[in-house]
Amino acid sequence: VWRRPAGLAPDATSVDTYAGGVFKELRFLHGRVTQLGYRSRGGYAVCPVVEDGITAEARIWIGEHDGYDEYGTETGPLGWTDPSGRALTAAEVGPVAWSEGMRMAAALYAGRDVA
Repeated sequence: VWRRPAGLAPDATSVDTYAGGVFKELRFLHGRVTQLGYRSRGGYAVCPVVEDGITAEARIWIGEHDGYDEYGTETGPLGWTDPSGRALTAAEVGPVAWSEGMRMAAALYAGRDVA
């Protein structure tokens, strides 16, 4: 279980704890997204969560697929949106949506290239 850090500003709209995970090829990161059971959409890995009847979507940048060229990518910041795509602030994200988003970001980041 990931808990929201006490010092995080309530108006923050993203977290960069797992940003900067470098992958040699974009397809490696996209493959990891699928392998872990997440979906990718518009260059983001996404995880929808319904909490107390409210839907929030955790999303982390993974890079845009542009053909089958071999080029690298890296994970970006993690954020949450409502069903209309509006960015949620940390104060608007429930504890389950927060934890599930952090879990997704950590799992993707764990597959990065470490050299």
